[in-house]
Amino acid sequence: MQILRNLTTTPPDARSSVVAIGNFDGVHLGHHQIFETVRSLAQTFRTRSVVVTFEPHPLKVLRPDKAPPLICTYEQKLELIAACGIDFAVILHFDLAFSQTPYREFVEHYLVDALAVKHVVMGYLARFGKDRQGDARALATIAPRYGFGVTEVGLFEADGRNVSSSAIRRALQDGDVRAARVMLGRCYSLGGTVVTGDGRGRQIGIPTANLRCDNELIPRLGVYAAWTTVGEIRTRAVINVGRRPTFDGLTITVEAHLLDFHGDLYGQRLEIAFVDRLRDEEKFDSVESLVSQIRRDIQRAQMVDWS
Repeated sequence: MQILRNLTTTPPDARSSVVAIGNFDGVHLGHHQIFETVRSLAQTFRTRSVVVTFEPHPLKVLRPDKAPPLICTYEQKLELIAACGIDFAVILHFDLAFSQTPYREFVEHYLVDALAVKHVVMGYLARFGKDRQGDARALATIAPRYGFGVTEVGLFEADGRNVSSSAIRRALQDGDVRAARVMLGRCYSLGGTVVTGDGRGRQIGIPTANLRCDNELIPRLGVYAAWTTVGEIRTRAVINVGRRPTFDGLTITVEAHLLDFHGDLYGQRLEIAFVDRLRDEEKFDSVESLVSQIRRDIQRAQMVDWS
Protein backbone atom coordinates (compact mmCIF):
# COMPACT_ATOMS: atom_id res chain seq x y z
CA MET A 1 0.00 0.00 0.00
CA GLN A 2 1.33 3.41 -0.95
CA ILE A 3 0.89 6.20 1.62
CA LEU A 4 0.18 9.74 0.41
CA ARG A 5 0.41 12.60 2.92
CA ASN A 6 -0.80 15.25 0.52
CA LEU A 7 -2.53 15.39 -2.84
CA THR A 8 -0.49 18.20 -4.38
CA THR A 9 0.68 15.74 -6.99
CA THR A 10 -1.50 12.65 -7.20
CA PRO A 11 0.06 9.49 -8.66
CA PRO A 12 -1.75 8.57 -11.89
CA ASP A 13 -2.67 5.15 -10.47
CA ALA A 14 -4.57 6.79 -7.61
CA ARG A 15 -6.82 8.76 -9.95
CA SER A 16 -10.19 7.53 -11.25
CA SER A 17 -10.27 5.35 -8.16
CA VAL A 18 -12.80 4.02 -5.66
CA VAL A 19 -12.43 5.91 -2.38
CA ALA A 20 -13.47 5.31 1.23
CA ILE A 21 -13.55 8.25 3.66
CA GLY A 22 -13.38 7.94 7.44
CA ASN A 23 -11.31 7.84 10.62
CA PHE A 24 -11.27 4.03 10.77
CA ASP A 25 -9.97 3.86 14.34
CA GLY A 26 -9.49 0.22 15.25
CA VAL A 27 -9.97 -1.05 11.68
CA HIS A 28 -12.77 -3.29 12.96
CA LEU A 29 -15.08 -5.67 11.11
CA GLY A 30 -17.39 -2.83 10.07
CA HIS A 31 -14.42 -1.12 8.45
CA HIS A 32 -13.47 -4.41 6.80
CA GLN A 33 -16.91 -4.45 5.18
CA ILE A 34 -16.31 -0.94 3.83
CA PHE A 35 -12.88 -1.88 2.48
CA GLU A 36 -14.23 -5.05 0.89
CA THR A 37 -16.89 -2.95 -0.85
CA VAL A 38 -14.18 -0.57 -2.08
CA ARG A 39 -12.02 -3.41 -3.38
CA SER A 40 -14.96 -5.12 -5.08
CA LEU A 41 -16.00 -1.91 -6.85
CA ALA A 42 -12.39 -1.19 -7.81
CA GLN A 43 -12.18 -4.62 -9.43
CA THR A 44 -15.45 -4.01 -11.25
CA PHE A 45 -14.23 -0.65 -12.57
CA ARG A 46 -10.70 -1.99 -13.15
CA THR A 47 -9.16 0.75 -11.06
CA ARG A 48 -7.42 1.22 -7.69
CA SER A 49 -8.72 1.34 -4.13
CA VAL A 50 -8.04 4.39 -1.95
CA VAL A 51 -8.71 5.16 1.72
CA VAL A 52 -8.82 8.81 2.81
CA THR A 53 -8.34 9.35 6.54
CA PHE A 54 -7.32 12.14 8.91
CA GLU A 55 -4.44 12.79 11.29
CA PRO A 56 -4.81 13.66 14.09
CA HIS A 57 -8.29 12.40 14.93
CA PRO A 58 -10.67 15.38 14.39
CA LEU A 59 -11.93 15.33 17.98
CA LYS A 60 -8.38 15.82 19.27
CA VAL A 61 -8.44 19.17 17.50
CA LEU A 62 -12.07 20.22 17.88
CA ARG A 63 -12.88 18.84 21.33
CA PRO A 64 -9.68 17.65 22.99
CA ASP A 65 -11.53 17.34 26.31
CA LYS A 66 -13.98 14.90 24.69
CA ALA A 67 -11.55 13.07 22.39
CA PRO A 68 -11.60 9.32 23.02
CA PRO A 69 -8.43 7.29 23.49
CA LEU A 70 -7.54 5.80 20.13
CA ILE A 71 -7.81 2.04 19.68
CA CYS A 72 -4.86 1.97 17.28
CA THR A 73 -1.73 3.99 16.84
CA TYR A 74 -1.55 5.54 13.37
CA GLU A 75 1.16 3.05 12.46
CA GLN A 76 -1.07 0.14 13.48
CA LYS A 77 -4.00 1.61 11.59
CA LEU A 78 -2.04 1.90 8.35
CA GLU A 79 -0.68 -1.64 8.71
CA LEU A 80 -4.20 -2.99 9.23
CA ILE A 81 -5.61 -1.04 6.28
CA ALA A 82 -2.79 -2.35 4.09
CA ALA A 83 -3.60 -5.90 5.24
CA CYS A 84 -7.13 -5.37 3.89
CA GLY A 85 -5.68 -5.07 0.38
CA ILE A 86 -6.09 -1.32 -0.13
CA ASP A 87 -3.81 0.21 -2.77
CA PHE A 88 -3.42 3.79 -1.47
CA ALA A 89 -3.93 5.52 1.89
CA VAL A 90 -4.30 9.30 1.80
CA ILE A 91 -3.60 10.93 5.18
CA LEU A 92 -4.94 14.47 5.39
CA HIS A 93 -3.60 16.67 8.17
CA PHE A 94 -6.50 17.84 10.33
CA ASP A 95 -6.27 21.20 12.07
CA LEU A 96 -8.66 24.04 12.90
CA ALA A 97 -8.26 25.63 9.47
CA PHE A 98 -8.96 22.32 7.73
CA SER A 99 -12.04 21.81 9.93
CA GLN A 100 -13.62 24.90 8.33
CA THR A 101 -13.58 23.36 4.85
CA PRO A 102 -17.19 23.11 3.60
CA TYR A 103 -18.00 19.59 2.51
CA ARG A 104 -18.65 20.65 -1.10
CA GLU A 105 -15.24 22.30 -1.25
CA PHE A 106 -13.74 19.10 0.17
CA VAL A 107 -15.48 17.12 -2.57
CA GLU A 108 -14.29 19.42 -5.34
CA HIS A 109 -10.71 19.86 -4.13
CA TYR A 110 -9.85 16.36 -2.92
CA LEU A 111 -12.26 13.93 -4.51
CA VAL A 112 -12.84 15.53 -7.90
CA ASP A 113 -9.75 17.61 -8.72
CA ALA A 114 -7.06 15.57 -6.95
CA LEU A 115 -8.43 12.03 -7.25
CA ALA A 116 -10.89 12.26 -10.15
CA VAL A 117 -12.91 9.83 -8.06
CA LYS A 118 -15.08 7.23 -9.79
CA HIS A 119 -16.98 6.03 -6.72
CA VAL A 120 -17.09 6.88 -2.99
CA VAL A 121 -17.88 4.41 -0.21
CA MET A 122 -18.82 5.63 3.28
CA GLY A 123 -19.96 4.06 6.50
CA TYR A 124 -23.34 5.14 7.81
CA LEU A 125 -21.71 7.08 10.69
CA ALA A 126 -18.94 8.73 8.65
CA ARG A 127 -18.91 12.52 8.33
CA PHE A 128 -16.58 15.08 6.77
CA GLY A 129 -16.45 18.81 6.09
CA LYS A 130 -17.34 21.83 8.22
CA ASP A 131 -19.83 21.01 10.99
CA ARG A 132 -19.81 17.37 9.84
CA GLN A 133 -22.25 18.21 7.04
CA GLY A 134 -20.82 15.72 4.59
CA ASP A 135 -22.28 12.22 4.84
CA ALA A 136 -23.19 9.55 2.30
CA ARG A 137 -26.67 10.95 1.67
CA ALA A 138 -25.46 14.53 1.22
CA LEU A 139 -22.73 13.27 -1.07
CA ALA A 140 -25.23 11.29 -3.15
CA THR A 141 -27.22 14.46 -3.89
CA ILE A 142 -24.27 16.23 -5.53
CA ALA A 143 -22.38 13.23 -6.95
CA PRO A 144 -24.22 13.13 -10.32
CA ARG A 145 -23.03 16.60 -11.31
CA TYR A 146 -19.43 15.45 -10.79
CA GLY A 147 -19.90 12.07 -12.43
CA PHE A 148 -19.18 9.68 -9.57
CA GLY A 149 -21.27 7.18 -7.62
CA VAL A 150 -21.84 6.76 -3.88
CA THR A 151 -22.39 3.68 -1.73
CA GLU A 152 -23.34 3.80 1.94
CA VAL A 153 -22.36 0.77 4.03
CA GLY A 154 -24.78 0.17 6.87
CA LEU A 155 -24.45 -1.15 10.39
CA PHE A 156 -22.38 -4.30 10.81
CA GLU A 157 -23.22 -6.85 13.49
CA ALA A 158 -20.92 -9.51 14.93
CA ASP A 159 -22.24 -12.15 17.31
CA GLY A 160 -25.31 -10.02 17.98
CA ARG A 161 -23.27 -6.89 18.72
CA ASN A 162 -23.42 -3.63 16.79
CA VAL A 163 -19.84 -3.04 15.73
CA SER A 164 -18.39 0.45 16.18
CA SER A 165 -15.20 2.02 17.47
CA SER A 166 -17.13 3.40 20.44
CA ALA A 167 -18.47 -0.05 21.36
CA ILE A 168 -14.95 -1.49 21.19
CA ARG A 169 -13.60 1.26 23.44
CA ARG A 170 -16.34 0.57 25.99
CA ALA A 171 -15.59 -3.16 25.93
CA LEU A 172 -11.88 -2.57 26.52
CA GLN A 173 -12.52 -0.04 29.26
CA ASP A 174 -14.71 -2.70 30.90
CA GLY A 175 -11.95 -5.29 30.49
CA ASP A 176 -14.07 -7.39 28.12
CA VAL A 177 -11.29 -8.25 25.70
CA ARG A 178 -13.30 -11.16 24.28
CA ALA A 179 -16.12 -8.84 23.20
CA ALA A 180 -13.55 -6.48 21.69
CA ARG A 181 -12.03 -9.42 19.83
CA VAL A 182 -15.42 -10.33 18.32
CA MET A 183 -15.91 -6.79 17.00
CA LEU A 184 -12.31 -6.28 15.85
CA GLY A 185 -12.03 -9.67 14.21
CA ARG A 186 -8.71 -10.14 16.03
CA CYS A 187 -7.28 -9.81 19.52
CA TYR A 188 -6.85 -6.26 20.75
CA SER A 189 -3.15 -5.51 20.72
CA LEU A 190 -0.83 -2.87 22.05
CA GLY A 191 2.88 -2.47 21.71
CA GLY A 192 5.87 -0.67 23.06
CA THR A 193 9.40 -0.94 24.32
CA VAL A 194 10.48 -3.12 27.24
CA VAL A 195 11.99 -0.85 29.88
CA THR A 196 13.78 -1.42 33.15
CA GLY A 197 11.43 -1.83 36.10
CA ASP A 198 12.21 -2.02 39.80
CA GLY A 199 13.02 -5.73 39.57
CA ARG A 200 10.30 -6.86 41.98
CA GLY A 201 9.12 -9.61 39.64
CA ARG A 202 12.57 -11.14 39.49
CA GLN A 203 12.94 -10.78 43.26
CA ILE A 204 9.81 -12.88 43.85
CA GLY A 205 10.77 -15.47 41.23
CA ILE A 206 8.31 -14.35 38.54
CA PRO A 207 10.22 -12.05 36.16
CA THR A 208 8.19 -9.62 34.10
CA ALA A 209 8.77 -7.40 31.10
CA ASN A 210 7.67 -3.84 31.82
CA LEU A 211 6.18 -2.17 28.77
CA ARG A 212 6.32 1.51 27.85
CA CYS A 213 3.17 1.52 25.72
CA ASP A 214 2.69 3.37 22.46
CA ASN A 215 -1.09 2.95 22.61
CA GLU A 216 -3.52 5.36 24.23
CA LEU A 217 -6.19 2.80 25.13
CA ILE A 218 -5.16 0.38 27.87
CA PRO A 219 -7.72 -2.25 28.95
CA ARG A 220 -9.27 -2.03 32.40
CA LEU A 221 -6.97 -2.77 35.33
CA GLY A 222 -6.67 -6.49 35.90
CA VAL A 223 -4.87 -9.68 34.93
CA TYR A 224 -5.11 -11.12 31.41
CA ALA A 225 -3.95 -14.01 29.28
CA ALA A 226 -2.30 -12.76 26.11
CA TRP A 227 -0.06 -13.62 23.21
CA THR A 228 3.22 -11.72 23.14
CA THR A 229 5.49 -11.21 20.17
CA VAL A 230 9.15 -10.18 20.24
CA GLY A 231 10.68 -10.19 16.79
CA GLU A 232 9.95 -13.63 15.36
CA ILE A 233 9.18 -15.17 18.77
CA ARG A 234 5.52 -15.58 19.74
CA THR A 235 4.64 -16.94 23.15
CA ARG A 236 1.87 -16.96 25.73
CA ALA A 237 1.94 -14.63 28.71
CA VAL A 238 0.11 -13.46 31.80
CA ILE A 239 -0.34 -9.69 31.71
CA ASN A 240 -0.90 -7.41 34.67
CA VAL A 241 -2.43 -4.02 33.93
CA GLY A 242 -2.53 -2.17 37.20
CA ARG A 243 -1.22 0.13 39.86
CA ARG A 244 0.57 -2.63 41.81
CA PRO A 245 -1.53 -2.09 44.96
CA THR A 246 0.56 -4.54 46.97
CA PHE A 247 3.55 -2.21 46.50
CA ASP A 248 3.32 1.56 45.87
CA GLY A 249 -0.07 1.59 44.10
CA LEU A 250 0.70 4.81 42.25
CA THR A 251 1.64 4.33 38.61
CA ILE A 252 -0.34 2.34 36.03
CA THR A 253 1.94 -0.31 34.57
CA VAL A 254 1.69 -3.03 31.94
CA GLU A 255 3.79 -6.04 32.91
CA ALA A 256 4.12 -9.31 31.01
CA HIS A 257 5.25 -12.63 32.45
CA LEU A 258 6.12 -14.74 29.41
CA LEU A 259 5.25 -18.39 29.97
CA ASP A 260 7.52 -20.07 27.43
CA PHE A 261 10.43 -17.67 27.10
CA HIS A 262 13.57 -16.96 29.09
CA GLY A 263 15.90 -14.18 28.07
CA ASP A 264 16.73 -10.50 28.21
CA LEU A 265 14.06 -8.31 26.61
CA TYR A 266 15.25 -4.86 27.71
CA GLY A 267 15.11 -2.34 24.90
CA GLN A 268 13.23 -4.66 22.57
CA ARG A 269 9.80 -4.09 21.06
CA LEU A 270 7.04 -6.21 22.56
CA GLU A 271 3.53 -6.68 21.15
CA ILE A 272 0.71 -7.88 23.41
CA ALA A 273 -2.51 -9.39 22.00
CA PHE A 274 -5.14 -9.82 24.72
CA VAL A 275 -6.92 -13.20 24.68
CA ASP A 276 -8.96 -13.32 27.91
CA ARG A 277 -9.42 -11.61 31.25
CA LEU A 278 -8.42 -13.72 34.24
CA ARG A 279 -9.37 -11.54 37.21
CA ASP A 280 -9.60 -8.05 38.67
CA GLU A 281 -6.62 -6.37 40.24
CA GLU A 282 -6.31 -7.15 43.94
CA LYS A 283 -4.28 -5.96 46.91
CA PHE A 284 -2.65 -8.71 48.96
CA ASP A 285 -1.63 -8.68 52.60
CA SER A 286 1.78 -10.12 51.85
CA VAL A 287 4.18 -10.77 49.00
CA GLU A 288 3.71 -14.50 49.63
CA SER A 289 -0.04 -14.21 49.02
CA LEU A 290 0.66 -12.27 45.83
CA VAL A 291 3.07 -14.94 44.57
CA SER A 292 0.54 -17.70 45.30
CA GLN A 293 -2.14 -15.85 43.33
CA ILE A 294 0.18 -15.22 40.39
CA ARG A 295 0.97 -18.92 40.24
CA ARG A 296 -2.77 -19.63 40.17
CA ASP A 297 -3.11 -17.05 37.38
CA ILE A 298 -0.45 -18.89 35.40
CA GLN A 299 -2.26 -22.20 35.89
CA ARG A 300 -5.56 -20.67 34.83
CA ALA A 301 -3.97 -19.07 31.79
CA GLN A 302 -2.80 -22.50 30.65
CA MET A 303 -6.47 -23.53 30.39
CA VAL A 304 -7.60 -20.53 28.33
CA ASP A 305 -8.82 -21.10 24.78
CA TRP A 306 -5.83 -19.70 22.90
CA SER A 307 -7.24 -20.33 19.42
